[in-house]
Parts: sequence; C-alpha cells; structure tokens
Amino acid sequence: MIAICVCDMLALFSCMLEYLFKDYEARPDVNCFRDNSKQWWIKGMLWYSEGIQKFGRLCAAVLALAMTFLRTFSVMYPMNSLANTMAKLKSAFFITSICIFICGAWYAQFYLSGSLIAGVGTGTRDSAFFTTCEGYITLIINITYLILTIVFIVALKKVKNRRKNLRTDKPDNTLNLVVAMSTSYLIAGFAYSAVFLAMDGPFEMDNAWMWFRIQLLFMLRQLPKGLLAVHSFAHAFICFSMSSQYRETVLRFFQKKKHDVVVEASKTGSRVARTLNSSQDTSKKNF
Repeated sequence: MIAICVCDMLALFSCMLEYLFKDYEARPDVNCFRDNSKQWWIKGMLWYSEGIQKFGRLCAAVLALAMTFLRTFSVMYPMNSLANTMAKLKSAFFITSICIFICGAWYAQFYLSGSLIAGVGTGTRDSAFFTTCEGYITLIINITYLILTIVFIVALKKVKNRRKNLRTDKPDNTLNLVVAMSTSYLIAGFAYSAVFLAMDGPFEMDNAWMWFRIQLLFMLRQLPKGLLAVHSFAHAFICFSMSSQYRETVLRFFQKKKHDVVVEASKTGSRVARTLNSSQDTSKKNF
C-alpha cells in the first residue's frame, strides 16, 4: 500500500510539473519550435515528465491489482499458508520490486530512445504502436481489477454476515471505503485507457468515426489526468490519516535502530534486576 501511495504521488507531482512547463511553453515570449536551441529543454522536460507520470500510474495500477488479488485470496482462504506467506513484508517487497522493474524497463526503453525533431518536438518512430499497447494494457488491468474487486466485496459481505450471526460484528467501514476508492479509480482508469484507444488506427479525413475519435480524444485528454490526480491525493490522504496501521508501518522505516537496542537492553536489565531481587528474597526466607 505504501508503494502504491508513493507511485500515486509520483504521478501527481509529475503531472503538476507537466502542466507547469506547458504553461511556460504557451507564453508569448517562449516558442519551442523556433530555431532557438535554448528552449528545447522545455520539450525534453515535458517528454520525461510524461514518462514518469505514465510509469507512476501503470506501476500503481499493477500494484493495486496485485494487492487486491492477495486480499481477495486471504479473505476467501484465511487459514491458507500461502496467503500468510504472501502477506509478509519480504513477499511484499519482492512483488513491489518486480512490478517497479518491469514497468520501469517498459517505459525507459521507450522514453530514453526519444529524440528531438525540429518543428515537431520529442518523439520516437514506434510512438503509435507503444500508445496502442499502453491503452490495451491499461484496459486489461482495469477489467481484471473490476472483477477482483467484485469478488473481494462479495467475500467481505460473507465475512460480515458470518460475524453478525456470531454476534462479534464491530463497526467497520472497510467495505464502504473499498467501494468508494475502487469506483473512483475505475472511472478514471477507463477514461484514461479510452484516450489511448481513441488514438489507435489510421486517420482518414472522410471517415465519420475518425472525427468522433478526435472529438473524444480532445474531450478526454485532460479529464482522466485530473481524475487520477484527485484519486492519487485522496488515496494517499485516506491511507495515512485514517489508518493507524499504515502510519505505524511508515514510522518503522524512519525509526532509528539504536533506539530499539536501548529499549531491549533496558528491558533485559530490569528483568535481571527483578530476578536477583526475587532470588535474594527467597534465600532470606529459606535461611
């Protein structure tokens, strides 16, 4: 969950950086398509900020999919040893590292191969193919996430009904939180994948479907980014402000190890002192 929040915030900050440089590019005294080589760095920053933004979103989506699968599996089979093993910190770190490596390699091989083209900006030869693949990958992830979320909600309802029958049910807003966060993510995710799919295919001037795709692209170009930015901020805020478990986990990463050693030493010393005092008392009584 912490890795998902980090990826969400990375996508949010890179999106803000992209808007900042776009506003700077739109100034009348700045024109990146002139023969002024000093302004080409703006196109480079826009290019790489877009890559970081897409990396953060795809990595967060893959990690959310993996976490939803593990939670669904652990709720459906709570006594399974595999679920307990996958819920450990080492397993989570291993899964997170693999997802970050795969997503990073996927975007690095594309965005690092880009070149500045005079009068066009920054791009590669396989830009259309890469955009199409990205759209279908995002769509498959969203559909799989939707199916797993439905299964997870059904499993949570069964557990809640079971607790009601045993009269051990406590007030819990987990189900409502899962529904709200999943709904906001799926709305933004499907709109985000629709942008890539609208760009797929040849553009023919006498084709009505082509004009519909262009209108859809212009309407949804900025909407998914705004929705995903709001979702990223809301997700990080809810996790760190409303869950004590996540706060304790974050504090463990920043907690000093020396403090833990001193605490253990003091506990050991107090135990030894108590043992000596008890042994002296018993010896006096026996004497």
